Amino acid sequence: MDKLSNVVEVLKKTDWDTFTAEEKLITENVALLVNLLFNMRKIQLVLASGNETEPNKVNTEVVNKAISDSETFLNERGLAGEF
Repeated sequence: MDKLSNVVEVLKKTDWDTFTAEEKLITENVALLVNLLFNMRKIQLVLASGNETEPNKVNTEVVNKAISDSETFLNERGLAGEF
């Protein structure tokens, strides 16, 4: 985000045609990460038991898949370890 912020706020670039290849890649990665975070936000983290005597359960399967998907996403773009 800092790199994209620098492009837009410091360099005052808003015309896609004037972006360098690196700036376009930064913009694309930020957009993809925002989309990933938006999709992760839709995950149901807790499964309600519907019964007062039973505790709610963590939706482990879906959470683990989201973690795996996000790691794959970051690895494919060479961003692993940056976040």
